[in-house]
Amino acid sequence: MKKELTYEQLLAKAEDYCARSEHCAAEVMEKLYAWGCTDRKQREQIIQSLEDNNFINTSRYCRAYAHDKLLYQGWGKQKIQMMLRLKHLPEDDIQSALDSIAPEQYDEVLLKILNSKLASLRQDEFAKERLIRFLTQRGFEYDRVVKAIKSVQ
Repeated sequence: MKKELTYEQLLAKAEDYCARSEHCAAEVMEKLYAWGCTDRKQREQIIQSLEDNNFINTSRYCRAYAHDKLLYQGWGKQKIQMMLRLKHLPEDDIQSALDSIAPEQYDEVLLKILNSKLASLRQDEFAKERLIRFLTQRGFEYDRVVKAIKSVQ
């Protein structure tokens, strides 16, 4: 049987977890539960302490999440927005994070994905539709996808 951790041990563990990388309250709440903290009130107190000491900051988390998902996963703004909403983050912070993405950088990622997909795609009458579907599923806006496809043809 696992040894139950004290409030101080859980707080120290959560601080260490948040110090290593950006996390939102929902992620930390899940971690605390996984570490054996079943008392909801205690988890909420730990989250509040982390927020008070700036270990958790929703606007900073949203900006980092949007940046990383765009650059490393190749996600568009729509998918990033949906995933942040699933984490129950404030709409203002989500919108601010999406606005912080530079349009040039966004278009560069879109074109990079488009070009790599074009290289592996069989060129037939349905190629354009498959590209559009692929990129919109990645979260890129339809109008922007169509414009990017036209620019490379």
